[in-house]
Amino acid sequence: MSVRVKIDARKTLKSLNGIAKQQFPFAYAASLTEVAKLAQIAVRQQTKDRFKLHGDYIPRGIMVQAAKKKDVRSGFAHSAVFTSDGITSFMAWHETGGTKKPAGRALTIPGEGLEKYRYKTARGAVATRWKPKVLLQDYAGSHAAKPKGGGKGGKGKPFIEPARGSEPAKIVRRVSRKAYPLEVLYIFRPQARIKARWGFEDRVRTVVDQMFVRVFERKWTQVIAEAR
Repeated sequence: MSVRVKIDARKTLKSLNGIAKQQFPFAYAASLTEVAKLAQIAVRQQTKDRFKLHGDYIPRGIMVQAAKKKDVRSGFAHSAVFTSDGITSFMAWHETGGTKKPAGRALTIPGEGLEKYRYKTARGAVATRWKPKVLLQDYAGSHAAKPKGGGKGGKGKPFIEPARGSEPAKIVRRVSRKAYPLEVLYIFRPQARIKARWGFEDRVRTVVDQMFVRVFERKWTQVIAEAR
């Protein structure tokens, strides 16, 4: 996933001469790169805030491609803010939204019970101990026994509560020796609607619109002064 900041500099280059023509590619490439880095900082912070991230794995996956002077000289140049392969596969869903379908029989959607815990790693992945397969490793196809004694947190072993009417099947566990209430860890869904809530592209474009002209003016003044 990538947003490019690009220009057609052919007309500008034709109108320049002397020192200005020599220095223009440097100033423009430096400006494109600096604005991309400013956009990167803004998107990284927005990502941490919107997704309440504790670690930096996902923000670090938001990267920058620098502009090159030689591309400005040829008439075209661009910088880019893009996502690494490591995060594109799942973060793209949060940028575009859409209906996600399972590779297998159903999607496992974290339930309210799971959301109470820090069940994700710094990389944003589900920690091994909280994965459905691990939670159900001792499940034999029947309801789990009620907690005994002072077990860890007083929780029962996770089990599958079958679908009932419009209620989907769930991975649950008992929170006391009583049958209810149940702590819902995962909900089985045939598909999931993911909202477009990242705002990656919009944030990059906003930073470019707000910052490019002032960054270029500063760079241009600087390179001309240093060249004289």
